[in-house]
Amino acid sequence: ITSGLSAYPHFYRVKRGCMLSDIGFYWKILIIFLFLVFIPADVVSSAQSSAYQSDWGFSLQYFKWEEEGEGGIELVEETGLLYGLTQQLAYRNNFFGWREEVSFFYGEMDYDGYTWTMAPIRTDVRYIGADAFFDLEPAYQWRSGFLVKGIAGLGGRLWLRDLDSTKTETGIRVGGAEEWWWSIYGRVGAGLEYPLWQFGRIFADAGIKVPIYARNEAAFFVGESSEVHLEPEQEISPFIHLGWRWKKIRLRFFYDTLRFDDSDTEESGGYELYQPESDADMIGGDLSWTFCW
Repeated sequence: ITSGLSAYPHFYRVKRGCMLSDIGFYWKILIIFLFLVFIPADVVSSAQSSAYQSDWGFSLQYFKWEEEGEGGIELVEETGLLYGLTQQLAYRNNFFGWREEVSFFYGEMDYDGYTWTMAPIRTDVRYIGADAFFDLEPAYQWRSGFLVKGIAGLGGRLWLRDLDSTKTETGIRVGGAEEWWWSIYGRVGAGLEYPLWQFGRIFADAGIKVPIYARNEAAFFVGESSEVHLEPEQEISPFIHLGWRWKKIRLRFFYDTLRFDDSDTEESGGYELYQPESDADMIGGDLSWTFCW
């Protein structure tokens, strides 16, 4: 099977009448707010000392994988939960900062798809893998504690997609497959943080993954064909993180994606095989404990 390889299947509004005094009051509030937020520190005050910050925690995410064939036909849909462990280390010194993160995940998905002959099938798919990135984060902070930063870095993802053997509705056996996927991409975006004083800080990051390289090495059992190496073209993929820090606790929610276009066709054992257009969507959160020094 392949994801579409598919041996297994295409396993693959200003109110009128306001008093002038009311308007003046609102302008004062607005001016005070802008002053607190946008008056900068003395070229990022030296009070902002160098600091390392490390987060260790666990994550839970809803994962969805889809593959689409010619004419927009949905060939595969996989859905389920991924459970993970996360580690992040960050450093900041005035304008300069960097951040790295590594996460490991495992989960079992429900697979709904078709064989090469378009017979509908269902089975289970196991995912195990890791994500990692390293970002440079130039930043500027105002007296209020409001911080804006840029994001520029490099990331990657490696995972095993292990599909179980199954049978069609008529009892015909369909063999499973193992696919080793990996992708490398650039990361470009921006982020911000805002203090809530005794209630911690809120933060948000958003950006895109810029394609560099992707590969799918699939092993399956169909006739004389047992292995094929495919290079689906990775596309720009967005990501968003929203979170809250309080004392030593970090709570973060995220939406992450991976987008791939069709691969070129490869011949293996007399079969013409390819990886169809594929999309991964991940929605979840993680809870971490923070160490600073």
